[in-house]
Amino acid sequence: MVLDDGVSGVLVTHTHVGTVDAKIMPQGTAYLTDVGMTKPKDSVIGS
Repeated sequence: MVLDDGVSGVLVTHTHVGTVDAKIMPQGTAYLTDVGMTKPKDSVIGS
């Protein structure tokens, strides 16, 4: 991964597909494809 060692973590949200790919890259960057949806609790989708 190009970002390995350049960033602390890579987090991606809302894939609609269950994933099990959490990993620590060789240079120490954390990677997780689906961290879940992040939004305000009282938003249009959250209410």
